[in-house]
Amino acid sequence: MRYLSHSTLLLIFSVSIMAGSREGIAPRGSASDYPAHTEVEDFALGASLLTAEQVRSNFASDLNHGYIVVEVSIYPKTGTSLEVARRDFILRKADGGILARPSDPKTVAAILQKTAASDRDVTLYPSVGVGYESGPRVYDPVTGTQRGGGLHTAAGVGVGVGRSQSGASEQDRKTMELELSEKGFPEGQAERPLCGYLYFPLTTKKKLVSYLLEYAVGGEKPILKLVP
Repeated sequence: MRYLSHSTLLLIFSVSIMAGSREGIAPRGSASDYPAHTEVEDFALGASLLTAEQVRSNFASDLNHGYIVVEVSIYPKTGTSLEVARRDFILRKADGGILARPSDPKTVAAILQKTAASDRDVTLYPSVGVGYESGPRVYDPVTGTQRGGGLHTAAGVGVGVGRSQSGASEQDRKTMELELSEKGFPEGQAERPLCGYLYFPLTTKKKLVSYLLEYAVGGEKPILKLVP
């Protein structure tokens, strides 16, 4: 494993953003491998609501305080091409009321940086190293995490006491944005299975027991019930 210099990190970050973050993560074998799944005329859809522990295992960025993370996979039927976008997903309460639409990685990273900087007495801020391993990434059904090659992060948390601490730095924000972009749900034309994470801002004081995930595309509006 070799670690990337700051300049190389910024170059990869820029390429990732320009490419539209199309990579995502490795999909599971089929939609039925997800706790929540359904099939409509043109595609199958699978989703999983991550627990707090799974979020900590899959991300260096601290998403547990402020976001609900959902892994989503779309499996287009043979010969079908779909135009997929984050904006087509809606997270709802169990009674059907709208909670949130997914946030883009750039916005999430900026908010996480501000959150770390806003704690004036005791500041927690990420200490993140970014490396690169060759080879494909695969889904591990035992741990529920991705393993293998690609960009990866190793994280620690620093603690600062007092008003002089500034929290997460600009480099931390860029690193978080890179991680969230690379693992986020890919957008664009889909003719093969696509998988990635959606980051829904938490708009209530505490997380709920279950949610409904709605996906609207091409006249279809499948709804999945998400339970951790």
